[in-house]
This record gives sequence, C-alpha cells and structure tokens, in this order.
Amino acid sequence: LIVNFTRFGGSSLDIMVYAFTLTRAWADYQTLKQELLLGIGRIIERHGAEIAFPTQTLHMVTGGDAPEPSEAAQGRHGG
Repeated sequence: LIVNFTRFGGSSLDIMVYAFTLTRAWADYQTLKQELLLGIGRIIERHGAEIAFPTQTLHMVTGGDAPEPSEAAQGRHGG
C-alpha cells in the first residue's frame, strides 16, 4: 500500500492511494477496494475530519417569472 499527498487542489487536498492485490477475481477485488475505502473513511472520521462532497444548487423560478415551456425551448434552440 502506497499513500502520498500529491498536491493542494483548488478546493481539495489530493491524496494518491495505490494498493496491490493478489486476487484476479473481480468480485474479490471489489470487496477489497470497498474495505480499503471504508477504512480510509473511518481514519478520517476518527481524526475529526470530514470529506467534502461536491454539491450543486438548483434555483427554481416560480410564478409568473418563469417562461412557458414552449418559450424556453425556442430560446434554447434559437427559435
């Protein structure tokens, strides 16, 4: 197992985890990968840190401000 801090990202600390496995069976590999990732999560949690997951906010326009669906489609297609 090799773990290296690789760089300061725009909004992240990038870490490379390189693991070698002896199995060639896909299902066994997936189980090992899951155990490794969950173990990393437990280490992070034990140290009082959290993993920031990307989020996206969608603002919905309500009432008379929203264009009719046909108008929105025309604007999108240059009509």
